[in-house]
Amino acid sequence: KIIVDVREFRCSLPLLIHTKEINVKPCTLIVGDYILTPTHCVERKSVNDLIQSFKSGRLYNQVESMSTYYKQPILLIEFNQDKSFLLQVILHILIYIFKYIQSKIVLLLLAFPNLKILWASSPYASSEMFDDIKKSQKEPDEQEALSKGTELLEKNNQEKSYNPYTQYNVTPQEMLLSIPGVNYKNYRIIMNNVENIYELSQMTVDQLNPLVGIESARLIYNFFNSTPKDKLV
Repeated sequence: KIIVDVREFRCSLPLLIHTKEINVKPCTLIVGDYILTPTHCVERKSVNDLIQSFKSGRLYNQVESMSTYYKQPILLIEFNQDKSFLLQVILHILIYIFKYIQSKIVLLLLAFPNLKILWASSPYASSEMFDDIKKSQKEPDEQEALSKGTELLEKNNQEKSYNPYTQYNVTPQEMLLSIPGVNYKNYRIIMNNVENIYELSQMTVDQLNPLVGIESARLIYNFFNSTPKDKLV
């Protein structure tokens, strides 16, 4: 069986999984879109959704959540089955990936070395990959999958109850939270001690460490200073 987030039923992949005689269990998941095994969690993105997720910073948070709760987080990048995969490669890979997404993916892999990225030419190809991954693996448990990330949801609800307009400008706050290494635990500390995003981008790891800790400091520093060929400090 595969546990599937209910929002994924707007696409064709759950039905294709079902046609392979795999039991599909719909659940409202906090972490991931598809739970293949107790250790394999998948976040599915179309190319357009991938671009928007990078721009908003949502993808970093999603991968961070998967890495926290699952041994093998997987990012599935899925192309449109209604168009030629070759055409999609020409249009999206050349135009977007080499100009924008490529460096973002490299930074994502630097931040989360255990993340695996799968490229699928269509939802059917995705279902084939899922079938292969599940072979000789244990079945996932619905209750366990549902429990993943509940504390994150509680924290987010607490954050929503706090009115940011009384102290911070929302747009810079959202920009700040999209930066790897910045999260709901440390963003207020940063906003209270750093004048603006530019000042943050000029800070060294040693300067960031007292504010956010060494691991987050490295992520923030590398986000602003690394090129795809650079190594983590």
